Amino acid sequence: MMAHFIGKKVQAWAGIIRLPNLLILVLIQLLVWFCVIRSIYDVYGTGLQLHPWIFVLLMISTVCIAAGGYMINDLQDTDIDRINRKLRNKVGEILNPATVWKIYLLLNAIATAMGFIISVKTGSFQMGLIFPAISGLLWFYSTRYKTMLFWGNLIIAILGALVILIVWLFEFMALRNSPDLYLEVYRGLERINALVWSIALFAFLMTLLREWIKDVQDMIGDERYGSRSLPVILGMKGMKPILILTGVIIILLLALAQIKLWQWGLRYTMIYLLITVQPLMIYLLVLLGKAAKPENMRSASNLAKIIMLAGILSMELICLDL
Repeated sequence: MMAHFIGKKVQAWAGIIRLPNLLILVLIQLLVWFCVIRSIYDVYGTGLQLHPWIFVLLMISTVCIAAGGYMINDLQDTDIDRINRKLRNKVGEILNPATVWKIYLLLNAIATAMGFIISVKTGSFQMGLIFPAISGLLWFYSTRYKTMLFWGNLIIAILGALVILIVWLFEFMALRNSPDLYLEVYRGLERINALVWSIALFAFLMTLLREWIKDVQDMIGDERYGSRSLPVILGMKGMKPILILTGVIIILLLALAQIKLWQWGLRYTMIYLLITVQPLMIYLLVLLGKAAKPENMRSASNLAKIIMLAGILSMELICLDL
């Protein structure tokens, strides 16, 4: 009996912090650091400048902020989730809200402390302000902006891109501390910037698209509790053209990226995107076009998440191409 109770507790905590999402987040940052930045550094005979332990701290701080964001979201959405996601939100049932709140504060304190340590080690104390700023954005997203037209979706999409950009930001700050090495790799910085920002843009657009899809899926519960999401305002018929247009934009940008990858000689990466991500995006458009009710969006939401992961995994092939 006790083992069953402990198992339910562990499962509830894993659910509230979205453990699979956190593992994907760690994977993303590892791929950006090791497969994109390191691979291009190697071309110019330069190694990674962030100490491995500093990079580990960066991942831990990012994970703590993300986990805290998920927790405050569930704390705020207990009533709505009883309608939209009956099996997920366990706050008030298995998990004590006061305990969840304390863990949330602890995670954000750890993230902020680690963020300032990382910033000092890379030579810019002010950069540490990024971490409490992100925590603050997630707080406002859960408590206010989530119920405001468009802003909640935009905040989450920006933070999704920032998970990628922050790795290059701190690696670049560390590189600037070594002027000789900076000059050696200077010609490769343009390519790193192009790749990292392109991946971040993909993450931004896919996150925005998936957030809109989820909002359509949840519009019944959101409307009942006064949320002013786009689907609540526009209805499902008004949202479908927006979703399809966003998907078409992503497909076109992927095509442009593939042309550039081919020109740079990143052939494996280009072919991978062509035979995996592009067909999945086209199938997503088909699902969005066929959806007639909010509950029909579940498959599209899951597929959007798969596409995001498939696109991110393309970074692994950059190691083979360079």
